[in-house]
Amino acid sequence: MDLLKKIDERLGELFKEENHAKFARITLVFFFLTLLLPIILTKIPISIFDFSETGQIGDTIGGITAPFIGFIAGVLTFMAFHEQHRANKVSEEDLKKERFENKFYNFLSLLNNLEINTKVPKVGNYKQAFHYMFYEYKSIAVLIYRKLGMPDLNSKTVYVDDDGNQSTLTMREFILNQAFGIFLNGVSTSSTDRLGEYLTGKENYNDYFLWLQIYFGKKEHPSVPYLDDYNTIDIKLFDGHRLRLISFFRIICKILELIYDDGGKKTELYLSTLLSLLSEHQMALLKLIYVYDNKEHDRFILTHKKEINEFFTKEFNIENPTVCINKYIYTKTMDCSNKEFINYKKGNSVGSFD
Repeated sequence: MDLLKKIDERLGELFKEENHAKFARITLVFFFLTLLLPIILTKIPISIFDFSETGQIGDTIGGITAPFIGFIAGVLTFMAFHEQHRANKVSEEDLKKERFENKFYNFLSLLNNLEINTKVPKVGNYKQAFHYMFYEYKSIAVLIYRKLGMPDLNSKTVYVDDDGNQSTLTMREFILNQAFGIFLNGVSTSSTDRLGEYLTGKENYNDYFLWLQIYFGKKEHPSVPYLDDYNTIDIKLFDGHRLRLISFFRIICKILELIYDDGGKKTELYLSTLLSLLSEHQMALLKLIYVYDNKEHDRFILTHKKEINEFFTKEFNIENPTVCINKYIYTKTMDCSNKEFINYKKGNSVGSFD
């Protein structure tokens, strides 16, 4: 099969459109030689045979010219079949592209409908909801950071995950990881023990943030870090966004899988099209989920793990402009992998509630 494929590729090069004129000229030369053969063979003494004395000159010339005519006819027939084969391949590629684009734009339509129907009570829907969710995550991270006494973010700490696995993280990574659990799942008086980890002493995350809900719900208290633009007295803070974000993340992963499967040579174009429809806050949230959700919600994507990982985590390089999320997240304070993501100082309208 490999040999036939190579032969087909070579013939494709040989008979490609720019060579058609060359073959037409060669065919015309053979045609005129065929017409001139009777004169050449009967009037010009160039052969060791004397065809002028032959009574069956037509049969003789026919026998001589038949191979040439057969060869020309064979070449023309082959060119016709090869051109048909090429046209069928082009048609097949066009059909494949059309089917892919139908799926792609249907997915984008589903994504748009999901975004429109994403709503945070007392905040709004669509892009506004994602804007709020992103800054609520940052506020949770800063509140944990302040509660821990504003430690050196580059210092190391040992982290034990839900499966009992230990890892050494910087305080920045530890805080962002802990903040994500609260942000996604929310806190409540009936919260499960997934938020039962101790923050300091005997106080756990759930109890601390339940207290903050009450604290920030009073007018005399300062505004929530990063949420100064919202009237947080009317908003139920730290209520969790799992129902809003996981479907959003999963449909993005399915679109990525489709692009990497069938996007072909225009993969980067389709990736750019997808990202151009997302706000910077949506892209920042997508990266957060991918980095801190421990791959829980993208593991159903069975193919293109390497490409999807690079899409979410690869740093953008202007000299090698691969399309990835970091190409579109311009502000360092919006990128969870950047050291400036948590860059909150004492006295930034947080108040003395520690």
